[in-house]
Amino acid sequence: MSSAKSRLRGPLPFISIAVGQGQALSLRNTGSPTLPVRWALVGAQHAVPLHFTPTSMIDNQNQICFIAGKKEKKMSDLIKIIQTEKAPTAIGPYSQGIKLEKLGLVFTSGQIPLDPKTGQMVSEDIKQETKQVLENLKGVLEAAGSDLLKVVKTTVYLKDMKDFSLMNEVYASYFKQNPPARTTIAVADLPKGAKIEIDAVAVI
Repeated sequence: MSSAKSRLRGPLPFISIAVGQGQALSLRNTGSPTLPVRWALVGAQHAVPLHFTPTSMIDNQNQICFIAGKKEKKMSDLIKIIQTEKAPTAIGPYSQGIKLEKLGLVFTSGQIPLDPKTGQMVSEDIKQETKQVLENLKGVLEAAGSDLLKVVKTTVYLKDMKDFSLMNEVYASYFKQNPPARTTIAVADLPKGAKIEIDAVAVI
């Protein structure tokens, strides 16, 4: 074995072992049948303990690479489900929002103009609908420890692009400075006959 070195690549230790022509790489399992596999490099000056389930790749330079990760975490340890009475209860198999604490991000589901207090759609006026949608988004974001000022991206779904200007009037009143990036899409239909739906990504 010609060399062994470790470096960080993202959140996982990345170990690259250069293997010369005709040389072999040896790994030893130092765990037990009832415990997570524990591997160590054999042949380096000092054995390097690796706590991972190895995935190997061989590139054109005969580099054999192993991703050495920490013990797998449950999904519940990585994300937080956002639930708040300040936004409508989900009307399908989805969450109002998802918070990724370690990444400092929150993703909201699309909000339609449902009044969270009554569960009913507000007026069919596009300006009123836009206001209710943004109030719903505000509620989800605040429940996640964020707010509209920290939104970095929104997606607006309009049933009729003729409502674009009126929607913009209300939208602009909620994002007066440094408005987030935005995509606006015309769609054939929206849940419960809504004229507008908006989702957002924000920092915490």
